[in-house]
Amino acid sequence: MRSGRRCRRFKSSRPDQIQRRHRLTSTWLPVASLPQPRELVAAEIVVSGDVQGVGYRAFTQRAAKELGLSGWVRNLYDGRVQVEVEGPRAKVEELLARLRRGPSLAEVTDVSVTWKTPTGSAQGFTIF
Repeated sequence: MRSGRRCRRFKSSRPDQIQRRHRLTSTWLPVASLPQPRELVAAEIVVSGDVQGVGYRAFTQRAAKELGLSGWVRNLYDGRVQVEVEGPRAKVEELLARLRRGPSLAEVTDVSVTWKTPTGSAQGFTIF
């Protein structure tokens, strides 16, 4: 007779072997086959207005790091700021909302976005 302890024999702990019950089908599926909640995107963002000399690049870097995004930000010669960013779509859209507001000293007049295919090559977020 067994004691009160139950043990699972031959249960794999490898991440690719772990199975979870899928909430919609109520069947057991390998974790790798479950829908992925994070759609990765990349965006080139150009911000116009009074955005140079007011801490806009540092504001952008801080916001991107808080959101866990990667990429870079730089000033353009015509007074605009260019941002290249990569990460989950929801986080990139949150960054866009923050960039439209900007830091307190900035006056943002326009934010243009060009969506791109993510490359995955960027690590961290850099000010140029």
